[in-house]
This record gives sequence, C-alpha cells and structure tokens, in this order.
Amino acid sequence: SGNVGIGVSSLSSSSRLTLLESTGNAQTLEIKGANSGGAGSQPGVKFSAFNGDNIGGIFGDTNSDALRIQTGGTDRIYVTNAGNVGIGTTAPAQPLHILKASTPHARMAYNGSIYMDIGYNRLEVYGGQVFYISTESAIRFRIDTSGNVDFPTANAKISGSSTSTGSFGSLGVGT
Repeated sequence: SGNVGIGVSSLSSSSRLTLLESTGNAQTLEIKGANSGGAGSQPGVKFSAFNGDNIGGIFGDTNSDALRIQTGGTDRIYVTNAGNVGIGTTAPAQPLHILKASTPHARMAYNGSIYMDIGYNRLEVYGGQVFYISTESAIRFRIDTSGNVDFPTANAKISGSSTSTGSFGSLGVGT
C-alpha cells in the first residue's frame, strides 16, 4: 500500500512512514549532508505541492551548522550554531533578531483583542489597556488609556532638561 514502517509491527492508516525510536534517546531519523560545502551540504526535508511548487522545508547547513526553515524557497527562520534566532535575517546578532524592510514590528497578544506592537521607533498598546514599565514587580511608569502619565513610586525623580510646548494630560509623581 506504499506505507513503510521501521521498528514497528503495525502502521497507522494515515502514516506513510513510521519510525520507532526504542533504544535510548538517539536520533530517530538522521539526514546527513554528503559534502562539507557546495552541492550536498544542505541536508533537509523539502515540502512540495502536487504540481511541484516549493512549499518550504527545514534544512541544515554543514558549513555554518545553522538550521533554516523556509517557505516558498525563502529562509524565514534562521537559527545559528550559537543559538541566535533570526526572523527575516540570516545573520541574527541577538538571541532573537527580527528584521523586516517595511513597517517592522512584533506583536505580543493576549486572547486576541489585547495586544502590544513593537516596531521601529514605536511601542503601541491596544485593547483598552494601561501601559506600564515595572522593575522587580513594582510599577515605575504608567500611561493610562487617556494618555495621562503617572510615576506611582514614592520619591520618584525626574532629572535632566527638556523643552516642551503644547497641551498635556495629567502628570502624577508619587501618587
């Protein structure tokens, strides 16, 4: 029927290939690169559509020891041998590095309607929530949904110099 099983006595009807790892915590499936560079140096698994279109894949790179996850033939997630993860970049400089040429941002969401977007020169909070910054579980700075700024810590200090014009909401220090 076209199904293959290795180390198993029966196959699930939905499985075309079943491998059973039963002798320890070793690799169940290993795909090796044939060469250290050039052709055969990027072992992996490729997913293709019925018409041959490239859906994506997961590939290792024997030159850099990196792991690449692709869609449509383009690297989307890149993990270096140091463990840095790049989304939109193959040269992540930090543990998580996100790069996008237009309107770059990352979204952190809670239950779909409350979320925060982090982007180039901006941080936006949605869903009627108060934005705050805290250290060691103590709120140090807060902006409410009306735009009012509050420094709720007793003896909070604002230092430096600034020139401002225009109309502002409430500013509370130590309230």
